[in-house]
Amino acid sequence: MSKAPIQVFESKEQFLACAEEWQEKLFLTDWFIKFSLTEEELKDDAGNLLWGFCQQGANENSAFITVYNKADFSCGSEETKLWLKPCAELTLIHELLHLQFEYAEAITDEDNEILREHFTHVALERMAKSLLMAKYDLNKQWFFVPEDDDKDDIIDLGGINGENT
Repeated sequence: MSKAPIQVFESKEQFLACAEEWQEKLFLTDWFIKFSLTEEELKDDAGNLLWGFCQQGANENSAFITVYNKADFSCGSEETKLWLKPCAELTLIHELLHLQFEYAEAITDEDNEILREHFTHVALERMAKSLLMAKYDLNKQWFFVPEDDDKDDIIDLGGINGENT
């Protein structure tokens, strides 16, 4: 593992491997994501330069993520360029994190505040776990209580398994 984030991806293969790693660490493996790397400028509808873009599919876990991949990146204000260097891996993570809030952002009805709060906290929990995984090089299995081989695999749920009925 590299000791520094990837500022510019050296190849499409490196980019896709990094994307797969972060998709796993950010608990987004249930998403169908098409990844794209470009050296062409990305702009929003207002003509502002972008480091990356995430387009989400409507009502499904799908997305298209594009990341700008040039060392001489000129996004942002003139002042920002003085203290922020381009980092393609950071942009990739940023675009993936948009998907964590996809459900919460879609809820705009005030009556569904509880639902929005739920989805926001689900996303926050995933991100907190993701940060621990990244810092300590953990996998998702670390968060599970280890199995005790001496215990039965079947849990008695008081009649649900056909017993005590």
